[in-house]
Amino acid sequence: MRIMVIAEPYSKVHLITGCAMAPLCRTALHGCVSEVYVGRGAEVTFSFIHNFKPEFHIRPKIGVIVEEDATYRENYILTSPVKSTQLYPTVILRGRNSRASIRSLIFGLGSSDIDVGSAIIYTAENTRGEIMARSVVAGKSIVKLRGSLKAYRANARGHLECRALLLSDKARAYAYPNLRSFSSEAELTHEAAVGKIADKQLYYLMSRGLSKEEATSMIARGFLDTDIPGLPVLLQGEISKLISMTAKEVM
Repeated sequence: MRIMVIAEPYSKVHLITGCAMAPLCRTALHGCVSEVYVGRGAEVTFSFIHNFKPEFHIRPKIGVIVEEDATYRENYILTSPVKSTQLYPTVILRGRNSRASIRSLIFGLGSSDIDVGSAIIYTAENTRGEIMARSVVAGKSIVKLRGSLKAYRANARGHLECRALLLSDKARAYAYPNLRSFSSEAELTHEAAVGKIADKQLYYLMSRGLSKEEATSMIARGFLDTDIPGLPVLLQGEISKLISMTAKEVM
């Protein structure tokens, strides 16, 4: 499947995609190539919600060009176990004062092998970009969180965050932040963290009457920070419900 999006100057577009599968299909490769052009002063939000079967392979490819005074937002949410996932959207901030934000919320379930990353390339002055990836990792799943910020012009600002919460001794999580600047006036920052739930957090919630499973589910939901900028209120509510249901199933 191929998707091409051209946002005319000063337009505003919100695309929401939720992929479906045949009930009797047990295994498949889901591939999609998306090209997005955000014209001057335009605003594009692209939201992907994936819920597949455990034997599926997921391979979306995304490339974006953002022009002067334009904004691009991307949200990727994976709430089901899969055989493997590889995702690495790349955004080029080509115009002055352009903006980009990429957010990924990942449930690593079962024996999933998930490799999720993204990149923002700053080729114009006074650009801003943010990458945020969070994952709850359970079962025997493996999650790799990658991110890259590359600044070529002055006054570029960027922040990269990769965080994973381990819920199983057999699960594995890795963070690979990459910052590169070719301008002394650019400012790029990052934070990465992989760890388990602190015992004192569990004990506090359990002292309030919650079971260990309920407390773990609540912490996992809060960790994923489901307040995603740019989503309609109705969709935000549905995504919050979906993540809450998935968090309960993990336990």
